[in-house]
Amino acid sequence: MNAPLAPKRRRWLRAGIAGAGLVAVGGAGFVALRHGRRYVPPSVERPEIAGSDVASGAAIDLAGLRGNIVLVEFWATWCGYCLRNLPEVERFAAEYRERGLRVLGVSIDESADELKRFVAQRPPHWPVLRQADARRNFPDVRQVPSFYVVGRDGQTLLRWQGELEGAMRDRLAALFSA
Repeated sequence: MNAPLAPKRRRWLRAGIAGAGLVAVGGAGFVALRHGRRYVPPSVERPEIAGSDVASGAAIDLAGLRGNIVLVEFWATWCGYCLRNLPEVERFAAEYRERGLRVLGVSIDESADELKRFVAQRPPHWPVLRQADARRNFPDVRQVPSFYVVGRDGQTLLRWQGELEGAMRDRLAALFSA
C-alpha cells in the first residue's frame, strides 16, 4: 500500500504536471503558427472595405467586386512572412482568375510613402489599399498576413491567419470546384 504524499511533494507534483501541460499546449500552438496557417472562424459577416488603389489612385470598393470570390489579404511591407507569401498569392490568383477570383491587398503600413515606394518597385497584380486602421473594421486581424475570403454574395466564407499554403490553399481552391 502506498503512503499518501506529503503536502509539499503534492504541490511539486501538481506544478510539474501543469508545467508539462503548458509546454505541450504551447508547443502545439507554436507548431501551428510556425507552419503559417491557423483557421479562425469569421467574425465579420459582410466586410466593407473601400479606398484608393495605392498604385493607380482608382477608387476600390469591395461591394463593387460582388459576383466574384475575393481574397482579401491584410499585410505590411515590413512583414517578412507577407513578402515571402506574395509569390504564392500571385500564383494562386493567376490560376483562379478565370474562375472569378479577385485579390484585394489591404496594407496596414503606417507610412503611405513607404508603401508607395514598395508598390512602385514590386507591383502586385491586384489593387492595394492602405488602411493603417484596418483593425477598426476587422478587429480579428491581430497579425499579418491574415486573409478573409468573401463569397460572390459578399458574405465571409473563410478567414485565417498565416500564409496561403497547405490546407488553407486547398480549402480556398475547393470553393472553385463546387
